[in-house]
Amino acid sequence: MALLKPLHAPLYSNILKTPGLLVFFLIMNGSPLSAGPVQFAGGDGHSIGSAVVIQGAKHEKDGIAAEHRYLSQNFGSWFLKQQMLVNQKDRVYDRMEITDQTGKQHTVFFDITDFFSK
Repeated sequence: MALLKPLHAPLYSNILKTPGLLVFFLIMNGSPLSAGPVQFAGGDGHSIGSAVVIQGAKHEKDGIAAEHRYLSQNFGSWFLKQQMLVNQKDRVYDRMEITDQTGKQHTVFFDITDFFSK
């Protein structure tokens, strides 16, 4: 019969804490985990006329998480280079300039009218 080696308690405790802290960090920083039932409509986001419409976000936090989820789904890893708010024809847009994991730059427009300032 093989004997099991006892685990060093402080090490085991730290290992258990790490995933919990990681999950907490991701949720608090607008991770897709907190995006909820938000859906995307509209176009591909390459222009204001084809902006990605964020639907179902109850608060800005949900909307921002949805923007990040969309960018990750469509561009993989990405880095935010610049972001600006655009008001046009009674709509509010988020213009995000990003660099994807290959170094290519993209501009993506999100229609954030439904959740802006909530």
